[in-house]
Amino acid sequence: MTPTSSTHQITRKRGKRPTATLQKCVMHLRRRMREGIRDAKALLSHENQIVVGEVDLLGGSCTFGPISVSGRAKCNVLEGLGRAMHGVQDFYAHSNWADTAEPPYSPENPPGLNYSVPAPILDLRSRALISVERDLSTGCFAGPLVDQTPGFLSCKGRVTHNTLNKDGGLINVKTGTTSSPGTTRGAV
Repeated sequence: MTPTSSTHQITRKRGKRPTATLQKCVMHLRRRMREGIRDAKALLSHENQIVVGEVDLLGGSCTFGPISVSGRAKCNVLEGLGRAMHGVQDFYAHSNWADTAEPPYSPENPPGLNYSVPAPILDLRSRALISVERDLSTGCFAGPLVDQTPGFLSCKGRVTHNTLNKDGGLINVKTGTTSSPGTTRGAV
């Protein structure tokens, strides 16, 4: 429990289950990263020359979907690395790792960790178990139709995914600056 005011506490699930769930997610991202690296070997011949048919930009687009189908090496590399990086992006977009927030804190306005460094748990090269920051929150998610602030059902009284998400803003591709946040937390 993190104290927020004399009358309100933020309820967070702690312990083995949330850590195990996050560990499982990180292991999935590590596996996808290794797949991308493994598949990159097919981009080169035994003489370390680029295999044109595997990287040809005009040879058709890659097809990605819920069921992975192997294709050209380029597509397989993009599949593995892309899915791993998407998971990393989701961590920052749906957690309080880099957030700031002004008191009073509540399940609708949880504190941010205000980190400007990469999260150590996302070292996808590692094979070690992760160590989860004490106040890290990725929010309770009861399902897409009930993800709201404040939380209800199994998320009642808890910080929700909807509260923390920073989806929908604009990113300037040249400067990296953001604008037009799509959510309240995205403006933090």
